[in-house]
Amino acid sequence: MDPKSAQPVRGTIEEETLFTFNQVRKILEAAGCTLNDVVKSTVHLADIEEFDRFNATYKEFFKAVAVLPARTTVQSILWNSIKVEIDVVARKPKCAECPLENICHAGDKTWSTVEIHNAAKL
Repeated sequence: MDPKSAQPVRGTIEEETLFTFNQVRKILEAAGCTLNDVVKSTVHLADIEEFDRFNATYKEFFKAVAVLPARTTVQSILWNSIKVEIDVVARKPKCAECPLENICHAGDKTWSTVEIHNAAKL
């Protein structure tokens, strides 16, 4: 979904996938994460027959990441005829200022996950 117009972004499976992942990247960056921190993605495709085309875009988007995140991809009935919906879970990096293993100076758990849900709708 376009954040300015609140309308779905229409296009090919490749275009909708790339748009959605670019939205995910912005959300990850706002949370202090990068694509390297993504550990799992769940992908809903309106048409599983478009998987190969989606997958080529997915691989290209994550090409700079050493290890592709775990992924589940299923066919689903999607809101307002969008072609793809993507959720990711990322591991938030440990704060360099924090002396403790699992607690951040700001009170956040550093090993918690950052969930990006329905990024196409944000």
